[in-house]
Amino acid sequence: MGVRFRKSFKLAPGIRANIGLGGGSLSIGKRGASVNVGRQGVYSNLCLPGTGLSYRQRLDRQNKQTRNSNDLFNKGDVTISTSVILDDETGEISFPENPTRLSNQQVSKLMWEQQSVKLTEMLQNHIDKLDDDTSLIAEIYLDSPHPSNVLTFQKLPFNEKLPELPEKPEAPNKPVLRLVILCWYHKIIPFGVRWVLSRNKKRQSLFDRSIEKWQKIQQQLNHEFLSKKSDTEQKIIEWNRLKDVHNSEQTELKSLYEEEVRINSDKMTELLELEIGNVIWPRETLISFEISEDKKSVYLDVDLPEIEDLPQKVAKFSANRKRLLIKNKAKETIQNEYAFHVHGVLMRASGVVLTTLPGIDNVVVSGFTQRMDSSTGYEKENYIVSAIVKRKNYKKLNFDNLKAVSPIDFIGEHYVRRKLLKSGIMRAIEPFEINKLSKS
Repeated sequence: MGVRFRKSFKLAPGIRANIGLGGGSLSIGKRGASVNVGRQGVYSNLCLPGTGLSYRQRLDRQNKQTRNSNDLFNKGDVTISTSVILDDETGEISFPENPTRLSNQQVSKLMWEQQSVKLTEMLQNHIDKLDDDTSLIAEIYLDSPHPSNVLTFQKLPFNEKLPELPEKPEAPNKPVLRLVILCWYHKIIPFGVRWVLSRNKKRQSLFDRSIEKWQKIQQQLNHEFLSKKSDTEQKIIEWNRLKDVHNSEQTELKSLYEEEVRINSDKMTELLELEIGNVIWPRETLISFEISEDKKSVYLDVDLPEIEDLPQKVAKFSANRKRLLIKNKAKETIQNEYAFHVHGVLMRASGVVLTTLPGIDNVVVSGFTQRMDSSTGYEKENYIVSAIVKRKNYKKLNFDNLKAVSPIDFIGEHYVRRKLLKSGIMRAIEPFEINKLSKS
């Protein structure tokens, strides 16, 4: 039931036009008992004459509600808008805000009929998100830097602009002498010849003064031009001198840099800290390092992400493609993915060192995790892999086809300490010790 204020105008016996805030409609029947037809639907009206008040009840929806619910949905007579939630645990889509009196099942059916493309896309995006996260973990080693990308000294360009020689100014137009031509009629006119001679004398005098002025301007312009040219030539000489000094300084700095990145521990540490800090890892990965006394080796300690931090679930469409089937990955699958990721991290971290410090021949890289010590009940740092990556072996990698490389096999080709089971489990090991490289 509803109450509203309206105005009505009689069009014909039994037919009235109604105008209100909601728009126009037609009323058919006697005052006090009529049927109203408008864009909002068909209503029966009970009016109280003289009061402006009316009560109405919808008729067309009542009729449709008596139909089979399938007919209602299939004809698309109802359009609703509601929020959509995808449960990433169960893979089910729900519509928590139901603005209608329909059941949740009916809302779901109607939404799938009206928004099937968007809902399917929503499910696919969740599958892609899980797959992309897994790929990001597995493919971390693909970002290992190419050995040719060794960090080198970048000479600063000489940014002083080369002085430009001035252009020779254009001289004003040279004055032109225009004399009166002596014609035959000047000879027959009294004083005609004298007039021509007098006129030409004046013009010659003006011309001589103009030439003199023009010559002075020419001389002044030439003098200014030569002076500016001379000054500019001196500036060019000075510019060339400063450029040579700059290039010499840059060459000296380059030579000093190339020496420092091989023998200066402070410089080596500064550069390596900067480059390691610029690496973005898909999971929290912390790296500390130490440079050997002979400046030929770097020892990396990598605080690895825990196996629990890796993607644990996988999803696919259900048979009717209206929900996702989300399940936990098999334990062995997670263990193998973790082992692959760990070796990928060590491979990439070693590459960062070798491309940052050209004098380093070996990277002793060791990865550890925090695991519960059952004897104490406290977490304990357990190393699970330790390897010596040599520059000459790193250069042998086919960087044009890194996808064909297994980081597990790459690390295994070097001096390595690990206890990797077929199931992917990695047991605790003793890492290579600092300054004990020659003994390993």
